[in-house]
Amino acid sequence: FSTFLMENPQVARKIVEKGQLAERARVAAKRAREVTRKKSGLEIANL
Repeated sequence: FSTFLMENPQVARKIVEKGQLAERARVAAKRAREVTRKKSGLEIANL
């Protein structure tokens, strides 16, 4: 597999970019969950 990637740098770059995009999506989803939890906690405290 590594030989293939060395011989095809454009494909390797695409694979890395896809992984980076997935990582950014995971981080964004985690932040969204945390914000939602904080908001719901504040709403309960205000009751």
